[in-house]
Amino acid sequence: MFSALEYESALEYESDYDPEDDVEDWGPPAVDNISLITKSSDEKLYYFNSSVTNKPGFDFEVFTFDENDQAIPESTIYSPTLEKLAKVDGELSSSSMIVDNLLVRIFDFRPNTEEDLEKAIITVETCDITDILAGKKGEYDLEVVYEKTYTYYDLAGDFGEVINTSAGPVYVYPDKEEDNESYHVVSLNGNQAVKDTILQDPYYISDSTSDIMYIDFKNGHYFSKDFSNEALKRVEIESGEPLYDGADDKTLFIKEDMRNPEIYPANDHSFYLIDEEEIFVIDNDLELIDSVSYDSEEDYVYGHYYLGNNEYDSEEDYVYGHYYLGNNEFPHNR
Repeated sequence: MFSALEYESALEYESDYDPEDDVEDWGPPAVDNISLITKSSDEKLYYFNSSVTNKPGFDFEVFTFDENDQAIPESTIYSPTLEKLAKVDGELSSSSMIVDNLLVRIFDFRPNTEEDLEKAIITVETCDITDILAGKKGEYDLEVVYEKTYTYYDLAGDFGEVINTSAGPVYVYPDKEEDNESYHVVSLNGNQAVKDTILQDPYYISDSTSDIMYIDFKNGHYFSKDFSNEALKRVEIESGEPLYDGADDKTLFIKEDMRNPEIYPANDHSFYLIDEEEIFVIDNDLELIDSVSYDSEEDYVYGHYYLGNNEYDSEEDYVYGHYYLGNNEFPHNR
């Protein structure tokens, strides 16, 4: 066992990491690269560390802290996409989330070869982390559930994204090779409630609206971002009709310059919108219930990481490592 401060030097993967390697390509694991945090049924926190190593396909090191603040390696997770692209020239960006014990990764790869400069390869991978959260240590692999090569001309850079829904995580994407007014929805956990769902593109309902952010299958509507005023708009799945406030479309202003917002269900009639600085509790009828915020730059606090069951986690940065500050309860929700 080793402390968080020692974690960087202690995890060298049994000499796989070579200090003489090209530092632009590889580096030792570092505890300050926490990407995700989730919580097991026995109340233990699991940290997903995304440091780069020279292990082919390596994506995450999963670790916990014991009662003495000792960091304990639990498991490693590998990505076939990262392994495949390790030696390919191009630009790779990615994002990740955990919903209902499902780790979801989306990769956007732009080849640098002359014949492929106009292409983008989008890959979505998932991994059931139930066994990891049950304390079963080992190596785990992500699996590809969606992959497609797009061109900038086809989709003008809009290749879809992973979002949360009342039926679990999904990948939503516009298929403009078929039509210009719909988004296709792919379930990432096999939920049949999502099967064959096609949503109207919110842009064609209101030209200031884009980015589907959350789908509520239980109540038959979804929420999108109104970029004209940094607000949320609700749209019915069946009819495409927005929620009205009198004769006008009803919207809820959130804040200027939302940073990487994510939405998670709170209960059957409200949800959380979480970005890098604030948490909002919002009613399905677009009424703001409550909110909490902090100044991350001043307080050196990072998060928020949604743990499920109406809990979130924040981490304080002491330069050499992140330290768990304890569970926090969300603001009031109905």
